[in-house]
Amino acid sequence: VGTATDAGGSHDPLTYSWSAFVEGVTDPVATASGINLTSFSFTPEVEGQFRLQLTVTDGDNGSHTDEQNFLVSPMPPPVPSITSVSPTREEGREIVVQGTATDIVYPSDELNYQWKVFRSGEATALVVSSGIDFREFRFTPSDEGQYRIELTASTIDGLADFVSHSIDVTNVSPSSVSHNLPTQVDEGQSFTLDVSGTDPGVDRVRMQINWGDGTAVQETSFSADVAGQRTLSASKTYSDGAASWTVQIQLIDEDGGSSGWQSLGTVNVRNVAPTATIDSIGAQRKEGLLVSVTGSATDPGGGSDPLNFAWKAFRGTDTTPVASRSGVNEGSFSFTPADDGEYLIELTVTDG
Repeated sequence: VGTATDAGGSHDPLTYSWSAFVEGVTDPVATASGINLTSFSFTPEVEGQFRLQLTVTDGDNGSHTDEQNFLVSPMPPPVPSITSVSPTREEGREIVVQGTATDIVYPSDELNYQWKVFRSGEATALVVSSGIDFREFRFTPSDEGQYRIELTASTIDGLADFVSHSIDVTNVSPSSVSHNLPTQVDEGQSFTLDVSGTDPGVDRVRMQINWGDGTAVQETSFSADVAGQRTLSASKTYSDGAASWTVQIQLIDEDGGSSGWQSLGTVNVRNVAPTATIDSIGAQRKEGLLVSVTGSATDPGGGSDPLNFAWKAFRGTDTTPVASRSGVNEGSFSFTPADDGEYLIELTVTDG
């Protein structure tokens, strides 16, 4: 707004010529001229020092110029704010974030919302998502740890500002889903236990197995570093039957989360009879002379199952033995035939 006085009064029309200059530029960025044009407005496109010039000219071409300098401040960016984050913050579980932003200069203008998620101070964002008036954002953290959520609000002219918020995401323990534990096996028979376990995080998982028979707890190697379901396997051979053993397992992830010990069921171990073999009969086979015999046996129970050898020698079709002997691991037997004829040697092996 400008004013002017003239000695000629209202008989002398006054022409107002306005010019606006930005510092360092010769030509005006805006001009206006007119009789009694006492007001002038323009929109500066840049920030910085400006000079406003007003020249008033009367009808006799008398003129006077006045100038004023003023500073144009930069346009303030919108002000973003993260207003809420889901209270439950666990790996593998969706987190909902809400935010808002205000354009101080033009409150009704649309704003672009850009969301980013960073993990544990990393420079590269795990998730980036944006949109006009995109006030609600969702993401699922793949692992436990600290995450930084960043919201940037920007105008159509590119003015922008951001705000960030950090959260702690907790670990979730693995759990078993299914298994193939047999209900019945033979002693000495090897079998493989497959357990399907799940962990919502991108975690390696190992399995501990208590086979119930007093042997040491068995532990598998860590599984692959993947999210969701994975299968862990272990092999077992029960050395002796008949017996029944309750099998327990627990799953442990790399962050220390544990499913806790849980029972898979009972395995009934069946006894398997040993196999007896007469290995040799001495070449000396005359009445009145000692005949030597050796034998052996195998048993799936191995050394944990003691074997009793029972030897008998019969003459012809007699049902009463002419000689007998028994004992644990008694692998040899001898007798003296009193007369010539055909003899039958019998070996029976019984396990524990």
